[in-house]
Amino acid sequence: MSQTTPHKPPCPIPEPALRTTALAASAATPGVNARRSTAPAQGGAVLTDLAAVRRAKQKERARVAQAVDWYMDRAEQVCLAVPMIYIYIAHSIAAAVALYQIEARSEGQYLERGDPWVHLDQSAWLYLTKLDEAQWVQARGELRALDLIEERRRYDLDRSEIITQIQFLPDAFSRAKGQVRDDIRRQLKGGVDAGGSLPGYPC
Repeated sequence: MSQTTPHKPPCPIPEPALRTTALAASAATPGVNARRSTAPAQGGAVLTDLAAVRRAKQKERARVAQAVDWYMDRAEQVCLAVPMIYIYIAHSIAAAVALYQIEARSEGQYLERGDPWVHLDQSAWLYLTKLDEAQWVQARGELRALDLIEERRRYDLDRSEIITQIQFLPDAFSRAKGQVRDDIRRQLKGGVDAGGSLPGYPC
């Protein structure tokens, strides 16, 4: 009866040899290589898509910004009784007309004399604005409420009477103008996001 040689376990493969064997096996297996080679291509496609989306968004933002500038330019050029920007800011034609005339007189006097406070007889303001007395009083009240003008009363020694002086507030006007720009941008952006076009803007 023959003796069976006991089976010896194979010698453990050193760690570097394991790595070498694994790499060789993967290189010899087409499926593994194919799967690994396609992964970078998929990632590249995703990055390309994201880049295209970013470019589209940047282009959209640029078009909206150009449209806002166009609307603001139109608002300062197209006149009804006054440039439309004054109507946007003052919220009514009467107040816009009053603001337009007050700004012209106040800023003009400031450039000439360094003093923005203007006093004109009420009849002169009514002539300039083409408003009646009730409209003029209401318009001034609306402009004061919006902080676009300031009024003060003082005693005029030469005329021996109390007079009302008015000045235009340019910083408040600039802030209100910026708010109009923001409102236009928000409206246009909302329309574009909803799939609409830029109305009236020559794209």
